[in-house]
Amino acid sequence: MTSILLHLAAALCYALVAVGGWRSCRVSDPHACPPRWLRPAYIVALLVHAVAVWAILFGDVASGIRLGVAPVLSLTLWLAGVILAWDLRRPEGHWTTLIHAPAAAAVAIVAAILPLSLDPVVAAGRPALVAHLLVAVVSYALFSVVAIHAFLMTLAEQALHHHRFFRWLEHLPPLMTMERQLFRMIWMGFAALTLTNLTGIVFSEALFGVPWRWDHKTVFSLSAWLVFAVLLFGRWRYGWRGQTALRWLWGGIVLLALAYLGFHFVRDFLLTHRSA
Repeated sequence: MTSILLHLAAALCYALVAVGGWRSCRVSDPHACPPRWLRPAYIVALLVHAVAVWAILFGDVASGIRLGVAPVLSLTLWLAGVILAWDLRRPEGHWTTLIHAPAAAAVAIVAAILPLSLDPVVAAGRPALVAHLLVAVVSYALFSVVAIHAFLMTLAEQALHHHRFFRWLEHLPPLMTMERQLFRMIWMGFAALTLTNLTGIVFSEALFGVPWRWDHKTVFSLSAWLVFAVLLFGRWRYGWRGQTALRWLWGGIVLLALAYLGFHFVRDFLLTHRSA
């Protein structure tokens, strides 16, 4: 119950940031965007979300960490928000937070609604497992930030190619700058995903108590890694950019989402209800 109330409170904070921020940035006065209250309000939302994440991960658990669709979704979006909050030091950094806020509000509501897994991952006294899980969540969070940057770039690309120009797009950085920032984040996420896959494959039995095997999670995770590897090679060798790069990027993000969230949704909900 505590986790539910905290996530609903976080969703309300994020919703207020999103609605107030977008209303301020739609006015004609460029000095009204971003409003001065945006950064402190966004940080308050992150702090409330942090307490909710702690409650859903460790609440009502004797020892260890509770994982599943709802906790990992909540943790991933919170960590993505922490990364994006650092961007607020730049004048144009508020746009990514205004994309993240409604997404985080929706995820907080989902985390409050979804039933929690009955079997937490007991990681007490197992620092290697904790390290593996942290690296995995960091890679998911980094690619969540990548998805937000890619969404902004997609809006800007569509506006340019179809001769539609929304007033707020004039506040965005140039596409070349956004593209450099995007690929910098992709490299960081790719490094974290590589480490996640390597530790999962090499130390599977030590980490999880079972030998490594091909399953849906492994196939989707390695497929996502391969797609991102092709994207980065294409960028380095052939200078991929624009729609070509975005198509490969969205393909990798979808595969990565299926690797964990899809796998655990099927395991925790579909198969559980079918067994029942």
